[in-house]
Amino acid sequence: MIHKIRDLLNTPFARPPGRRGLWARFAPEWCALTIYLVVGCIVVLYGLRRYSLDHDEFWPVMSTALQVSAGVAYGMFAICITVFPLVSAALTFASERSRGTFEAMILTPLDGRRIAAMRWLHVVAPWLRLFVWMLPVYGMIAGSAIAEEVTRHCRFRWDDVAGCFALALVPKGFMAFLVAIVGVHEDMKWSLGGCALAAGRFFGDLCVFAVLTGGAYLCSVRFSTTVRALLGAFLLVLGGLVTVLTFDGLGALGLVLFQELRAFSYSQHIPAIYYVLAAPLATLARLALGALMTLLAVLLFNAWAVRETKAQG
Repeated sequence: MIHKIRDLLNTPFARPPGRRGLWARFAPEWCALTIYLVVGCIVVLYGLRRYSLDHDEFWPVMSTALQVSAGVAYGMFAICITVFPLVSAALTFASERSRGTFEAMILTPLDGRRIAAMRWLHVVAPWLRLFVWMLPVYGMIAGSAIAEEVTRHCRFRWDDVAGCFALALVPKGFMAFLVAIVGVHEDMKWSLGGCALAAGRFFGDLCVFAVLTGGAYLCSVRFSTTVRALLGAFLLVLGGLVTVLTFDGLGALGLVLFQELRAFSYSQHIPAIYYVLAAPLATLARLALGALMTLLAVLLFNAWAVRETKAQG
């Protein structure tokens, strides 16, 4: 009797769909722990090296070490929050198909749209905890010298406002590089402008996260295999995010190149004006598109699941 029960529990239809191990359940915490371990090592090693070589005071050395570690931590966060949620969302239903549990899941008495919504909360939403764990890093970015340098002489001219928008919305990897490089030469200086820029970065990163996870989740529902779902997520979603959805930065860069190549003459403030207007629109477009793709995956789950079941039958 016990042997039969054990065999029944080992069948793929008996296991709850999406059952995850310890690593998968606490993946955001593992990522945050790794990032802060690296931050601690950089602060200790870099601080001791600077203190022993230059014999500076404690706070200037610690300030420099914090800025360098903030740049490294933000770069690691950029990799974690881009790759891991994208893969998790893309494999949500594709992995169920590969395990043979997809049909059992859609045959449950629950409505398919509710299943899709709950699975999104189960797989994607936990990665929002990583944003919470990274709040101290955003705090160090707010005190970074580069944020203070941009906002110090801001008089609400187009160039100044465009610089603030650029610092708040540039790609995470480039921002990490700027924070680390500038931190080698400057002390940390918290200001209201720096906090506003850090808040803008936080909101912009959430919008990018919405696009990545929403598009990857839609690929998981739409494509029938794990390979297609992953390729669709990386090529279509991530590719679109660095091309079409960055029309603010690409447009401003194109205007600057036209000006340098003297293709036609115009005021030097035109690229700044364009970026100030396009950057908020691009950010809101990313947020809206991410929410729309997630909503489509939930609302159309039943239709796609029935169509796939009929095709297999």
